[in-house]
Amino acid sequence: MADSDGGSDGGSDGGEYFEPKADLDKLTEKQQKKRIKDIQKWRVFMDFLFRHVAIATFKYNVFEAENLDNFLKAMDTAEHIRSTMKLKKGEEPRISSFRTMKDSAELLHQRDYLQEAKVLRGFLDVSGRMKGLGMIATGFFKALKKGKVRGLDKLKYYVDFWKGFCIRTYDYGQLAMRGVDPDSLSELDKRFLPWLCAAKTAINLSQKFLRRSSEATGLDLMSDDPATIQKHMKAAEFILATKMEEMLFERVRQETKSFLLGTPLQQAEKTKRYDLPELVDVDLAWIQPIRDDALLLQLPEEPPKDKKKGKKGKKGKGGAAGAKKKKKKK
Repeated sequence: MADSDGGSDGGSDGGEYFEPKADLDKLTEKQQKKRIKDIQKWRVFMDFLFRHVAIATFKYNVFEAENLDNFLKAMDTAEHIRSTMKLKKGEEPRISSFRTMKDSAELLHQRDYLQEAKVLRGFLDVSGRMKGLGMIATGFFKALKKGKVRGLDKLKYYVDFWKGFCIRTYDYGQLAMRGVDPDSLSELDKRFLPWLCAAKTAINLSQKFLRRSSEATGLDLMSDDPATIQKHMKAAEFILATKMEEMLFERVRQETKSFLLGTPLQQAEKTKRYDLPELVDVDLAWIQPIRDDALLLQLPEEPPKDKKKGKKGKKGKGGAAGAKKKKKKK
């Protein structure tokens, strides 16, 4: 199911919505203080998430450019080794989760497939970053909810699916890739590309969450003083961030009906504000955002969730403890 920008505002539980363009003179002193406090908190979240999503995007792009074939071969090698082993009950040789991939990287290292293990760990680093950022984005969403911004339904949709594509125990191999003819793919592509697509889908969803957050709060994706972000980033990562902001802003500008505010926010040309650093030995493909036309996974009806573990130690209705008590009575 493709995500849509439609939906209800879903921004208030009885009080008034936060209005980015509100006339401050019409607010009480208490309301003004709350507004300033909320905006300061949101700015911290926005700066942190925008910076680190850009860094994760750059790391993913470099990984795909330099290690795509190596990743496919490393996954194939790991599955072959697993097929020769005695596995735990219920396990299969196929790598069916990020958790199994992590275990497979350890297995490859133990069997002296050091380069293959390094490749899998490199990819898991990117996926793990997106998982951690998704948890922080949940805190941002809660702050936005408390501030009663518009568009909470869509913000929740994006953050839930973002986190859903970083689940450690979910089998992303069961999801279809969109925008590609399966017959054009090799056997290795069909088996292992969905894992790379899962990471790209998480990044794409994070971009959309940030764009919606920008619209809801009236805050620019990048701070008025980009040096606060740039000092924590490599030159290529910062340039990617400016491209990501430009791409997301352009999409807002082109929308004739904004889901959140009715009309897109009027902002100045983005890239003109920044003194972009010079790039040395950086491929242009490395500094591109993950766009909607990239090779992504189809979104399921509900966000992916961790597998539920069965509870141990239960025997019948009373459980193990209840069984012991009954035995004592006899």
